[in-house]
Amino acid sequence: MALYPLKISSHQSNYKIRANPSRGIMLKGQVGSAILLIITLIMVLPAGGSDYAGWEKARYVEIKNPYNKLIDHQILLTMNSKKLIDDGLMRPDCGDLRFADLDGNPLPYWIESGCGTFNTKVWIQVPEVMPGDNRILMHYGNPLAGSESDEVATMDRGIAYGGGNYDEFYAATTDGESIYMAGYTLSTGFGGYDGLIVKFDEKLNAVKAKIYGGSSWEGFYGAHSDGEYIYAVGYTYSEGAGGYDAFVVKFDKDLNVVAKKVIGGATHDWFYEITGDDQYLYAVGYTLSAGLGDYDAYIVKMDKDLNVLAVKALGSSTYDGFHYVTLSGDYIYAVGVTKNGFGNEDGLIVKFDRDLNLIAAKIYGGPSYDFFYGVAASGGYLYVAGWVDSAGSGGHDGLLVKFDRDLNLIDQRAYGGAADDGFATLRPYKGHIYVVGFTDSEGRGSRDSLVLKLDADLNLVASRRYGGAGNEWMNEIIGLDDYIYLGGFTDTMGSGAKDAMVTRIYWLLNQVSIDPEFTFENSSLTYQIISLSMTDSTLTLVTPALTASDSSLLVSDSSLSLSRTFLRKTPDLKGHLGPEVSEEEPRRRIKTPDPGRMQCVLSMNQFPRSHYYVTALSDFRFNEDILSMLRGYIINVNWSSGIYHGPFLYVGGPDKIPFRWERYGVTFIREGRKYTAMKYGGRVYRAAYGHEDYAVVLVDCSTRDVRVAGVTRYGTRAGLIWAVNHVRSLGYEGIFLVKWSDTNRNGLVESFELTIITP
Repeated sequence: MALYPLKISSHQSNYKIRANPSRGIMLKGQVGSAILLIITLIMVLPAGGSDYAGWEKARYVEIKNPYNKLIDHQILLTMNSKKLIDDGLMRPDCGDLRFADLDGNPLPYWIESGCGTFNTKVWIQVPEVMPGDNRILMHYGNPLAGSESDEVATMDRGIAYGGGNYDEFYAATTDGESIYMAGYTLSTGFGGYDGLIVKFDEKLNAVKAKIYGGSSWEGFYGAHSDGEYIYAVGYTYSEGAGGYDAFVVKFDKDLNVVAKKVIGGATHDWFYEITGDDQYLYAVGYTLSAGLGDYDAYIVKMDKDLNVLAVKALGSSTYDGFHYVTLSGDYIYAVGVTKNGFGNEDGLIVKFDRDLNLIAAKIYGGPSYDFFYGVAASGGYLYVAGWVDSAGSGGHDGLLVKFDRDLNLIDQRAYGGAADDGFATLRPYKGHIYVVGFTDSEGRGSRDSLVLKLDADLNLVASRRYGGAGNEWMNEIIGLDDYIYLGGFTDTMGSGAKDAMVTRIYWLLNQVSIDPEFTFENSSLTYQIISLSMTDSTLTLVTPALTASDSSLLVSDSSLSLSRTFLRKTPDLKGHLGPEVSEEEPRRRIKTPDPGRMQCVLSMNQFPRSHYYVTALSDFRFNEDILSMLRGYIINVNWSSGIYHGPFLYVGGPDKIPFRWERYGVTFIREGRKYTAMKYGGRVYRAAYGHEDYAVVLVDCSTRDVRVAGVTRYGTRAGLIWAVNHVRSLGYEGIFLVKWSDTNRNGLVESFELTIITP
């Protein structure tokens, strides 16, 4: 349902138009700079068809469409109903207005505003608008008819798919006929989070849906179709060699499992994306089980039966990983992030041949956080999307970089506003590059979706934002026929705390659906050329010894519901979401746990999934495996805007999440540029980075806030793991000190290494 207003000029409002089509009045309507449709209104007397026997009047609305066929198209008719009412031809409340196709089949319509005025706006949903001439009928003149204006039936609002808990789409692919969205669900399944994959038709009807998982956590992050089968990749904690393991599942078009494979080692491994050609599949992600140090980027080559043919890891002694992969000619291009560069984190782009031999690798960035999330090949070039913190308008900005096929830098752009904005991925389609992500700098709610249309030189052709009163964030984009489909999540609409969401946009970037609760508007963010550095990578390529085995996870039909209407609105702000602390109204001091203190059992019994989490980007990346499973992610919070919801889980030390810890008897000690220790209860607790650390966890029953702050990021992770596992069952509020010691010397923060300190 594309958004093309067809305006009928007010000076023709008397409708004295003869029945001869050749003498109809030609009128024009336009949206943006790309769409021009022409309509003709023709008088027809009387209204025909048994369904409209009581109506005295009817008129043709003729639509001349110079473009491709439009499906479920919403037409905005702006008319002068005042003249018809004054002449006694229409009810004063416009209740007798009706629309139908030429066979007399009723068409859904919605009177948006202005009944009885010169500017009456009526939306009509037309099943098909073919190229060339089209006609529908407008009926009126029945004083006994009641209104059938129906906003819900007329205006699709995007599709929320989910249940009573948390559901999200991360991946999208198409077999040329249908759209497949994949992600995770906590609302139904076998235990914990489970993989979710849904097949939609072109009108966003859910055709098939499957849940895939085991007793613990599973989720899909990437998807690929070869036209016959669908391949979904992600992680599993229910089975494998140890920790998280990467897995890949092969489905047929009806989402029956054809093959499934788990690939991993003794610690953590997972896939983020998959692509393929006529013979082979290539999946990329992170590995901690085999490589050169911390997490390493790795790529796996498989045949179509999911047999592993080659595995390569690329990394250093620090943090490296792949987020996305694409094919172009004889080469494979993968992008991600590395800490072995210019700043805290930098973008990584690597070129492999089809046997996974390393051809070239480049690191891109500046002094802060810059990384790549998506890559696409088009017209002899590579286009990369991500986030940039080293340059731009403020906060994190969306990053767009253009390379040639030898990884030489051609152009680089930042897109954003005063707050945080970023891109998740991008796709070439119909001669342009489409980019999808989010914006915190503008929009209706906490976070809105952002869609950009670019030409081949990264010039901005169009940009739109889409969102409601809560959070909307699109992770993936795919094109089919004349539409692009976006997948992500929403908490403005749906059945639960966070629902998977898919919406459809006409390829010219005119929204297919609108809604009073959702806006689809031009973005006013700043688009600017930037200049970050580029260097050859010094990362090392190795062949890790990971194991592959057949998966024993289960698959079942999904019981989640499909929603086209608002079943739930984001709740109003509560009192605890004001400014953090004021000197005039200090928060009460919470001391060490006391059995007589306020009880938290009832107010915390859904923690942590009932809480939004607030964190800085660096802490998010370090704790992504935990935080990505929780309710939401908010950075650079502007409390005065009054749009955020609670309760909150705050994750980060004093540098990342400033807070008046001294009011609670906690002092973080800085030496030079870094925090090195924490003081509480008259004692100093000193961290040894990467080996021993401390965290404070603050539980406040009255606000249901939970704060986790470590001396270093290892301490923050320790406090987060402890809080996720214990706060729900605490039964009381207080300050809790958590100590982590790396007893097995593997550089990981593990739950058995945590202890509680009593000062």
